Amino acid sequence: MHALGMDGGAGLSAEQQRARADVAGYLARLTDLTAFEPNPLIWEPYSYAALAVYSIPVDPGSTDTTEVQPNRVAWPWGDLATLGEAVAPEGYRRVVVTGEELKALQALLPRATQITQWESGGREYRVLFRPLLPDEAA
Repeated sequence: MHALGMDGGAGLSAEQQRARADVAGYLARLTDLTAFEPNPLIWEPYSYAALAVYSIPVDPGSTDTTEVQPNRVAWPWGDLATLGEAVAPEGYRRVVVTGEELKALQALLPRATQITQWESGGREYRVLFRPLLPDEAA
């Protein structure tokens, strides 16, 4: 068996080698954005107007055995225990942040990493952020 992307074609007929080359060319075109857009691509950061914030309390009884300890950042407003609405999976809450609150949160985001624990209402939370796309309702 000869996987695409692997060198060689020994044992393949000329027809199989041509078919393999055609598929490889098709896959290369699919992964080349310029193949479908005649104008030059201009890359720029996505400027979002709303940010969905998902939070879940950190279990105070859990022990982290990793050597890297999370940094802690104070949540800028409201109590994450009651802010927004409960969503699945169980234990998570979601709130959409816009306007001046979004600007305040964006100023804190450079200090955060994936393991940052956010302090709110005397507890610590893991928080996930997802910019909303233009067609999504806040």
